[in-house]
Amino acid sequence: MEPRYIPSLSMFPTFEVGDQLAVEKVTRYYRPYSRHDVVVFYPPEAFSLFSARGTDEALIKRIVAVEGDTVQIRGGKVYLNGQAQDEPFVTDKPEYEWGPMVVPAGKVMVLGDNRNHSLDSHIWGFLPRENVIGRAVFKYWPPWRAGAVEG
Repeated sequence: MEPRYIPSLSMFPTFEVGDQLAVEKVTRYYRPYSRHDVVVFYPPEAFSLFSARGTDEALIKRIVAVEGDTVQIRGGKVYLNGQAQDEPFVTDKPEYEWGPMVVPAGKVMVLGDNRNHSLDSHIWGFLPRENVIGRAVFKYWPPWRAGAVEG
């Protein structure tokens, strides 16, 4: 387990600024990442084209598509393989269009839950799986918001 804190609102309402959480880094070796997992990762090189922050500073987002999925964002919804996705963790629908594109082998697509205020895969592309540090599993601070991270 590794402690992490939330520095921005890109994952609101799931996380608020200052929330602290535990990230587990073991199951990646025997359980593939899946849709809806909340992951901490180092952004790909393309991230530097859109942000002054370097690629050595970890980010947190939700996996919305895995390798082989055809993903599209249109009309305020995420579509996987032609099917609109139910995303109860998102409060504001995306105001942008993206895709359709197939997620390449060895990559995932990650989006912030705060879809219109997140620098994520819809801007800088697919994330290599090897950039993922681990899954967010438990929010422990503040105590009144403590609990399992829903995936």
